[in-house]
Amino acid sequence: MAFIMPGRYSLGNLPMPMNMQIKLDQEPPAKIAVLRFSGFTSPDKNEKETNRLLEVLKSHGIETEGEPFLMRYSPPWTLPFLRRNEVAVKVEL
Repeated sequence: MAFIMPGRYSLGNLPMPMNMQIKLDQEPPAKIAVLRFSGFTSPDKNEKETNRLLEVLKSHGIETEGEPFLMRYSPPWTLPFLRRNEVAVKVEL
């Protein structure tokens, strides 16, 4: 699980986790392309949306880096049509 913090924060001004098994790490800046979708996620739906994203990027001549990944934003009790999900992939800068 990952949490993405706004750019105004750094490792130095984030609160330290109370559980020592939780680690804070900083990722280098990256440009990513995303495709938003609603509803429940499943392996089949994730694959379908990922393929849609990759097709759009390919049709615009945008090169990708690494593997696509899924981002989910909504708590479990959110109604399916209100859920926010995104498939994402790093793109070349």
